[in-house]
Amino acid sequence: MPIYVNDEKISAADVRDEVERLRPQFEAQFQTLEPGERNKQLTEWAQENLIERVLIVQAAKKREDLRLGAEELERAWTELREKRQIPDNPEFKEQFELGVRVEKMLAEIAAHCELPDNDESKEFFSAHPQHFVVPEQVRASHLLKEVRSASDDRSAFDAIKEIERDVRAGKSFEQAIAEHSDDSANGGDLGYFVRGQASKEFEDAVFAAAVGDVTPIVRTEFGYHLAKVHDRRPPTPVSFEEANDQIKQHLLEGRKETAIADFIEDLRKQAHIVEHASLEI
Repeated sequence: MPIYVNDEKISAADVRDEVERLRPQFEAQFQTLEPGERNKQLTEWAQENLIERVLIVQAAKKREDLRLGAEELERAWTELREKRQIPDNPEFKEQFELGVRVEKMLAEIAAHCELPDNDESKEFFSAHPQHFVVPEQVRASHLLKEVRSASDDRSAFDAIKEIERDVRAGKSFEQAIAEHSDDSANGGDLGYFVRGQASKEFEDAVFAAAVGDVTPIVRTEFGYHLAKVHDRRPPTPVSFEEANDQIKQHLLEGRKETAIADFIEDLRKQAHIVEHASLEI
């Protein structure tokens, strides 16, 4: 059954298309839900998205003051077509102009939000100390034997195993990189990094090693690695002065999101919406 928003129809096909657009992100976040419950929740979200989208577009259509001038529209439309290889279709052009109006309307709402002051910023800083810490960092260099295909795997492993024996026997790690690594740029130096910037297997080995140690052989998507830890920096608190601008921007974005959500809620209260039972997808 379709949904009607101020007599504008949202079809079952529209909902199915929105469900499929949302599905990859939704299913990654809600893997614990039973398939039936997951589909039901996903369908409800898709319907809500479409209702809100129709309400916003309807509101923008009423705002003739947001319409682009003929020359401005032609210039912007031509630029978009050339950039994205879009055909010069009047229907596409109309949708583009309407999209610009929507963007201008929402930007207008957001522009009324004021930047938080220092007191608000300090309150947020004090309430969320866990957000203002630079995580532990290590500085490491690595030696890599690439595996470009399945047939390379054995030879790459044998090569790095022999290199590891030499390093454990006293050969300079830096010399081994220079002579044998498939990634010897900057002497294999990776600089400082925190968890989340490299593959998990590599990070687990590096963060477990002491300064001066060479890790065991690690297999990643790139091949086989040995890594040497050169320095370690413990977690470091960020001062309020360092974080203040970032906090204010974060709070401002929250205010903008709230203002737009309130605007959409007001549109919904004024609208005539006929919703039927959730569609089975």
